[in-house]
Amino acid sequence: MITTVADFNLADFRKLISETLGLPIALVVPENEAHSVANTAFITVGVAFSENLSYGSQSWDPVTEIIRYNTDWLLTIDVNAYGKNSESLLRKLCACLNQVSATKLALRKLKLGFVSHSTIRDLSAMALPTWEERAQVSFQISYSHIIQTEQRRIDIVRLAIHDEFERVDILL
Repeated sequence: MITTVADFNLADFRKLISETLGLPIALVVPENEAHSVANTAFITVGVAFSENLSYGSQSWDPVTEIIRYNTDWLLTIDVNAYGKNSESLLRKLCACLNQVSATKLALRKLKLGFVSHSTIRDLSAMALPTWEERAQVSFQISYSHIIQTEQRRIDIVRLAIHDEFERVDILL
C-alpha cells in the first residue's frame, strides 16, 4: 500500500491567509467552489500551476523496510480579493509572507517554502449597479511531495548463467 506522507493542502494555506489577515475562514474560499458571500468582501485561493522541480529521490530504511519517494514541486497560487480595499489587503498579505516571522514560521509548520509573489494586479470592474474593487496576486510556493510504501528486504537471489558449455548457478 502506498501512503502519502507530505502533500500540499489548500485548506491549510487558506487558513494561514485567514489568520494572517485576521479574516474569518468563511471569507477565504477555494476559487473553484460555489460560495455565498453576498455584499461582503472575500478572498478566493486556488492553485494555478504545478511545476515539478526534480526527478525526485528515494531512500530505503532497512530497519522498517519502507521506501520513501520525494519529489519537489513549485506551485503558483492565485489569490483574488473582492470588495473594498482589496488591493490594500493583498499588499498586507505580501508583506506578511515576505517579512513577518510568525507567518514564515506558520509556512514552515506547513512544510511550505515562500519563493516569491507577482505584482498586485488591479482587476476592479463594473459589477452592476456599482463599481467593484478587485485585485489579484500570485504566490510561488515550494513543497516536497512524499509517498512511502513497504519494500521487503531481498535476502536471496538466484542467478543462472547459461552458455554453450555449462550452466552455473550462483546463490547470493
